[in-house]
Amino acid sequence: MTITHLTLSDVRGDVTAGFSTLTGSMEASERNITTIKDNIEEIRTLGVRQSEDMQNLSASLRQRGLYKGSVWDIVPGDIHIIAPVTRSLGKYRTVRYQDSYCTIENSDTRKVIRKYQTSGDNRENTMKQLDQDLNFLMKQRFGFPSLCS
Repeated sequence: MTITHLTLSDVRGDVTAGFSTLTGSMEASERNITTIKDNIEEIRTLGVRQSEDMQNLSASLRQRGLYKGSVWDIVPGDIHIIAPVTRSLGKYRTVRYQDSYCTIENSDTRKVIRKYQTSGDNRENTMKQLDQDLNFLMKQRFGFPSLCS
């Protein structure tokens, strides 16, 4: 075997190793792209579900007559949280919440806002809890009178 044969053999080995590495990188990139596409689709699906939930909630409130000066459509950016008030005991509830004092754009009075958080795919229980809380708060007329005064 001559030096030329040895050199060509080494070059061939290097090229083969390079192509193997390149192929592996391309396959990893394709997997990452697929994962990103799946994540985008999941985000779109969640957005649609959230929009549907808000439409259902709005329709439910209108049907029950709760929009008469008590409940408004508020953009989250218009809410400015001042300080936390209460929070649920997370280990005993499937739907957790936190109440906070806040101000809302174009309003001079402080309000109490309740932020709900659910674990997993527990949307139905969250909506039931929200419905129960709205029934209670609307019967009280102004929510938590001792906290709002």
